[in-house]
Amino acid sequence: MESKNMNLKKNIFKNTVIKFLLITIIISIIFSGIHNYVKYIFHNYIARVNGIKVTDLSVQKLYHLQNSQADSIKKIYTKNSISNNIHYVHQIYQQIISQIINELLLNNLLRKYSFQIEEKQIIENIQSNPNFQTNEQFNQKKFKIFLKKYHIPFKEYKNFLKQQILHEKFLTTLFESNFILPYEVNNAIDAHFQNRVIQTADIDIKPFLHNTKIPQTQINDYYYNNCQGLSFPEKYKINFFQINKKNITVKNYSDQEILTWYKKYTSDRLAPEQKNFSVIQVNDKKIAKNILKRLKNGENFSNLAKKYSVDTISASQGGNLGWFITDTFPDTIQIANLQKKHEISDIIQSKLSFYIFQLNDIFQSEKNDENKNFGLIKKKFYEYQQNKQFNKIKKQIQKILKNTKYNLQKTAKKIQVPIVTSNWINKNTNTNDFYIKNIIHKIKSNTVHYNQNYNYNNASIINKDDQIFVFSLKNIYPKMQKTLKEVQKEIIQILEKKYAIEKATEKAKNIVKQLQKNDNKNLNTLIHFSQKKIVTPLDKDELTNIVFQLPHPNNNKIVYSIAKNKQGKVTIIILHKIFTPVITPQEKFKIYENLLFNNTTKMFTLLFKNLYKSDYIEYK
Repeated sequence: MESKNMNLKKNIFKNTVIKFLLITIIISIIFSGIHNYVKYIFHNYIARVNGIKVTDLSVQKLYHLQNSQADSIKKIYTKNSISNNIHYVHQIYQQIISQIINELLLNNLLRKYSFQIEEKQIIENIQSNPNFQTNEQFNQKKFKIFLKKYHIPFKEYKNFLKQQILHEKFLTTLFESNFILPYEVNNAIDAHFQNRVIQTADIDIKPFLHNTKIPQTQINDYYYNNCQGLSFPEKYKINFFQINKKNITVKNYSDQEILTWYKKYTSDRLAPEQKNFSVIQVNDKKIAKNILKRLKNGENFSNLAKKYSVDTISASQGGNLGWFITDTFPDTIQIANLQKKHEISDIIQSKLSFYIFQLNDIFQSEKNDENKNFGLIKKKFYEYQQNKQFNKIKKQIQKILKNTKYNLQKTAKKIQVPIVTSNWINKNTNTNDFYIKNIIHKIKSNTVHYNQNYNYNNASIINKDDQIFVFSLKNIYPKMQKTLKEVQKEIIQILEKKYAIEKATEKAKNIVKQLQKNDNKNLNTLIHFSQKKIVTPLDKDELTNIVFQLPHPNNNKIVYSIAKNKQGKVTIIILHKIFTPVITPQEKFKIYENLLFNNTTKMFTLLFKNLYKSDYIEYK
C-alpha cells in the first residue's frame, strides 16, 4: 500500500500541485493577503521584501511578456488588444507583483534551510526541454533564438531555472512528507457512503394548541422582553423610472444587412449536436442483468440508478450524466451507440464495471444553412441589436446622472421618461423582489437619510441584466413600536405554540421510555411509525444531519432520539442499524486522493500565511 501511495503522490504532484497549487493556491493566498494593500502607481511602484526591492521595471518586464502571449490568443476573438483593457492590466499587474513577492519569500526560506542544486541539473533541465530540441536532441541554435527573442541573458535564465528547480525540490519534499492514515480514509468512507436504517413518527402539536389559557401576566412579560421585535418596520416611498430591455424598439434592417452580420459574427455552426445520458454502473454482472430485465419491464431508470448505481455522484442525480457533444462521448457511451430518445443500451462491460445507459434527450446540430435557419438568424440579430442599444442607454444614464450630480428629475427629463411614485414599501414587502431588496439595502446603507438635510432627490441606480432602475427617496416613515393591544393576539399565538411544542415533546419522551422498557415491542400501538428507510449523507431531508449525529447502536441495541424543527414539528427517530456498503477500489482510491490533496492544500496555505506574517514586506 505504501508504494502505491507514493506513486499516487508523485502523479498528483506532477499533475496537480505544480500546475494547480502553485498557480491557484499560492496566487490566491497572495491576492487575499496583498490585495487590500497594493495600490497601482504603474510608473513608480516599489515594494520591498526583507530589504529586496521589487521595482516597477521588473513588474513591467514580466507584464509585457505575459501580455504579448495573451494578445496572440485574444486576436482570434477580437480586434481589441488586451493591453487596452484597463481591468485586465490591473489584474495582470496584481498577479505579477504577487508572483515576484511570493518567489522572494520562498527564496528566503530556501536559503534558511540551505537547499542547493548542482550546475549539471540546470544544464540537464535546459537540454531536456522539448522546446530546445530537434529529433529529441538538444539544439543549441533553438535555445539561442529563444534567449534572443525574449532578451534574456544566459546567466539570468540559468538563475531563473535554478530558482524553479529549487522551488520544485522544496515543494516535492514537503509534499512527500504528507501521508494519510488508514483510519482517516475509513472515516472519509463513512462520511460519504455510510447508510443508516431508521424509522420516524411525527407528533402533531395541533391537539395541544388552545388547551392552555395564557395568563395576562405572561403576555405582559413577553411583550416587555421582546418589544423590539414587535414593531412596524420603517417604510419608504420612492420616486423612480425604469428601462426594460424588452421594451426597446429596434429599427428595421434588410435581409442582406442581417446576413452580413451573421457571416461576420458567427461560426460555421450555431450549436453542435449534444446528447443527454443517464447511467447505472454496477460491479456485478448478475445485478446488471437483473436491472436490465426490470428496465425492460418498465421500471423507472432514475429510481434504479439511485438504488443500485455505484457511481455515487450520478446516482444522486438519478443516474444523470448531463450533456455531451457528439464528438466527445466517452468510449462506453460510444459502444452503446444510442440514437433515439429514451433508448436503453445493453450491458456495456469495462475492465472493472458493468454499465447500462439511457439516452434522455437530443439537441440537434444546426448547420450554417442561411436559408433554413434565417428565422433563427434574424431573431439572434435583433436580440444583438437590442442588447447593443440597451447597453448604450445604460452608459448614457450613468453619464447623465454623474453630470447632473445624481438628480433624478433632470436625468429623467433628459432621456424623456416619466417618473413614478411608489406605494409604501418596507423590508416585508415582497421580499423576493430583486428591486425591493436592493432599494432598501441602498437606503439603509446611506445613513445620511436620517439627517434632516438629506437631499431626497439624490438618485441611485440598480442594474440588472435586462433592466435599469433609477430611484430617489421621497419619504420615510420611521419604525414604530406596536402597542400591547395591537400585538396581544400575536403574543397569545406564540405562547400557545410554545406550550404545545413542550407538551408534544413530553409525549414523545414518554413514548420513547415505553419503547425502551418494552424493547420496542408493540411499536405502532403507541404511535404510527413509518416503514424502515435508509438514510445516506447525500440525502437533503431536514432530519439527515440529526440522524448522522446519533451514536452507533451497541450490541444491536436500538438508539432513540427526539428532534424538533424551526416550525415546531416534533419527531421521534429510531436508529436500527448502521452499515457501509462495499465500495470499489477506484472509489477508495479517489477518497485517498481527495484527502491527500486537501491536506496538501492546507499545508501550503499555512506555509505561505506564515511567511507573510514572519517576513518583512513593505508597500509604497
